[in-house]
Amino acid sequence: MLPIKYFTVFGLNSAVGVGFAYIYTLTFFGAFLALMGKFEEQQRNSITLMRMSRGRDIMDPQSDEKP
Repeated sequence: MLPIKYFTVFGLNSAVGVGFAYIYTLTFFGAFLALMGKFEEQQRNSITLMRMSRGRDIMDPQSDEKP
């Protein structure tokens, strides 16, 4: 350990803070991805969480309407 107590306390607090942020990020981000996956399966908007209409799909070439 360092001879100056202030540096030791700062280092330990920094390590605990970084560890807490890492664990919090992993758990929160994982839960957020799971919820967004469920909302995507239900075809909900990612911002308002309201159901989207089943209109023309721009990724599906057969859904193009031809005049």
